Amino acid sequence: MTAHFYGTKKYVLNVLQRPDLHQHHADLYAASVVLQITYGKPAPSSFEDPAIVAIHKIADRFLGMLKPGAYLVGRLPWLRYVPGYAPEIKRYRKEELEVHLGQVDATRRSVEEGSDLPSFVRYLVENPDSHGLDEETLAYLAGPCTTSVGMYTIVMAAALFPEEQEKVLAEIDGVFGGQKALRWRPILPICLYHQAFANFVWNGYHIPAGATIIGNNWGISRDTEVFPDPETFNPQRWLNDQGQMRPQNEIRFFTYGFGRRVCPGQYVASRSLFVTMSLLFWSFRISQDPSQPIDSNA
Repeated sequence: MTAHFYGTKKYVLNVLQRPDLHQHHADLYAASVVLQITYGKPAPSSFEDPAIVAIHKIADRFLGMLKPGAYLVGRLPWLRYVPGYAPEIKRYRKEELEVHLGQVDATRRSVEEGSDLPSFVRYLVENPDSHGLDEETLAYLAGPCTTSVGMYTIVMAAALFPEEQEKVLAEIDGVFGGQKALRWRPILPICLYHQAFANFVWNGYHIPAGATIIGNNWGISRDTEVFPDPETFNPQRWLNDQGQMRPQNEIRFFTYGFGRRVCPGQYVASRSLFVTMSLLFWSFRISQDPSQPIDSNA
């Protein structure tokens, strides 16, 4: 929890000094936590830190390439065999691999010098026989972090729904408020691509083996059978008649994906959101500027 608490204190102090840059501060916090937990790197204090710049460059590219239709090869798979098609993809991969391998090498040197902080990569470096991963796979274990998007969303929800903010303040351990915000405005409207491993039929549609399947997080979040009146921000939908959290099997929570490609960092992300938002709401009252109303669908 050290990475979370240190980063959270820094985040709240940054918001105090420059509230107009709260999204910027959320980005810095999220990237810092990834670096510290994954590589044991001390939390950077500046958005201009080379490691922070590299992480956000990779994340922006990654999220851009996930957009359906971003590359024609998604519909015409044979294009992958055409020489020279989308050369930037190979360039991106080369640059990303250099960044990730550089962080792994830095962690390895720190371990050899005996000065490294505990980290995920340190454990893998010190126990190579426990995982059997090659160097490239190990380097790619840390992916882009979208925690900051969740932080933006919860802050926006607090500003738009002050009555719900007051309820969270009255019961600061209301983690359900964070879950609700991510249902109301999913971090990723479209989920990571999945692939059918075998032919199957769903609702009368034949899905062939090898077909690309894209989870529609936005559509799921608007399913009126599961979430009545979906545009209403109502954290109480997670509670039973006794005011207690409903059992996990009754909560449809899909923000981190599903199936074999569910986000492996979901527990780090959830803990980050809980810690940062609890301290933020304890420290501030969030409201929107009446002269510049928030468009939650922008």
